[in-house]
Amino acid sequence: MGGKYIGDMVSAKSSIYMYRNSVFNVKGRVKLGPGVGVVTGPGAKLSIGDDTYITASSIIYCANEIEIGSGCAIAWNTTIIDTDFHHIYYPDGTQNELTAPIRIGNKVWIGCNTTILKGVTIGDNAVIGANTLVNRDVPPNCLAVGNPMRIIQEGIDWEA
Repeated sequence: MGGKYIGDMVSAKSSIYMYRNSVFNVKGRVKLGPGVGVVTGPGAKLSIGDDTYITASSIIYCANEIEIGSGCAIAWNTTIIDTDFHHIYYPDGTQNELTAPIRIGNKVWIGCNTTILKGVTIGDNAVIGANTLVNRDVPPNCLAVGNPMRIIQEGIDWEA
């Protein structure tokens, strides 16, 4: 945890806060940069694969289940959150589903200032451009950008 990323731009301490009965499974070597915050809510399950790094000032809030694969590169100031925190009550008497799992495949590159919302699956070898709001699934080997997010290229590959 901590270390030197993006020069020495961030002096904040990294932190992990786990509520009771939550699980944080690290599958190998994972690097969390300075200022990274991880919270696992009661009964939540967070899993991060081998050789993944999460750089400065990124936040993971896991209320349900988040799975991040191996070989991922997650740039600074990324937010990954699998909950809305509050219910929304609609005129027809229904309400929003509060949480939904997030699945991020292997070898996924997530650009800086990206937000990944509940219920999203990002396929293996995908690239998410900087400042993207990921509110729907991204197929494998795709480049996705924007707000709202759109797929701009299929069949891509990338190298760390």
